[in-house]
Amino acid sequence: MQSPEYLFVYGLLRRDVGGPMQPVLNAAARLVGGASWPGRLYRVAEFPGATPTDGDELVVGELYELGEDAAELLARLDAYEGTPDDYVRVRSAVSCEDREIEAWIYVWKRPTDGLERIESGDFASA
Repeated sequence: MQSPEYLFVYGLLRRDVGGPMQPVLNAAARLVGGASWPGRLYRVAEFPGATPTDGDELVVGELYELGEDAAELLARLDAYEGTPDDYVRVRSAVSCEDREIEAWIYVWKRPTDGLERIESGDFASA
């Protein structure tokens, strides 16, 4: 049996933000719970971009366990997220419910100069 794939989301894919592709994610994956990732969050436009950090900053989001159609779902989300032009999808350790889980995350790959920092790390409350 194959181990499950996970996806950490921090912007328009979050249930409490509700972007256009969120219903697709919600139908194809199971919400595990709230999660965080060591990174810095920026407002790009009406959506955020996260970059990794080594410090104490955290990006707040949700962790999803992907179903058996994970590859198909990720391909649809890659297109939605503008991969590889705007974001790159990478595996990274995410904290969820007092444990670390390897999950996919969309990392902003364009320059952050001039972008507004979201100090709280939480796009839903920005």
